[in-house]
Amino acid sequence: MKLNNLTPLRRLLLALCLLLAPVAMLQAQPMQRPGVPARQHQPARQRGQRATFDREKFRQDITTYIAREASLTHAEAKAFFPVFFEWKEKARDLQHKRDRALRQAAKGAASEKDCLRALKQVKEFDKQMQRLNEHYTDRLVQLVGARKCVKAINAEHHFGRKMFKQMTDKKK
Repeated sequence: MKLNNLTPLRRLLLALCLLLAPVAMLQAQPMQRPGVPARQHQPARQRGQRATFDREKFRQDITTYIAREASLTHAEAKAFFPVFFEWKEKARDLQHKRDRALRQAAKGAASEKDCLRALKQVKEFDKQMQRLNEHYTDRLVQLVGARKCVKAINAEHHFGRKMFKQMTDKKK
């Protein structure tokens, strides 16, 4: 087949196909960075099946990570982590109460008065959270010093981001 015998419309279509074919092939291929192994295919979870969460393993992992990142000695870690986990448990409970107050106000046909009451509760929970954070950071500074306390709080944040990334990568 000679190009001269083709109508202008057919030439245009042929040129488009030749130009777009490599693009289509590239999109079909998963992107992979050099030196990074390709992800193994993981079967999708069955509908309704939840991922299991091992609280003890998580606690061990975060303890190890924070102790390493904050350079805590064995004795410091032994004193630090009971107070740290107590703080996080109380903060989590307070956050749940705050969230519950907002959800209740947002549900159904809450009146203006109910929403104002909920917002006052939220403000009070925020003040309680601030006092809780100040109290526990003061205690932790007394145990391990300000520098290690800051490193530990920063390590906890990084650990959370790392775990979140791992969880989202597994879903892909």
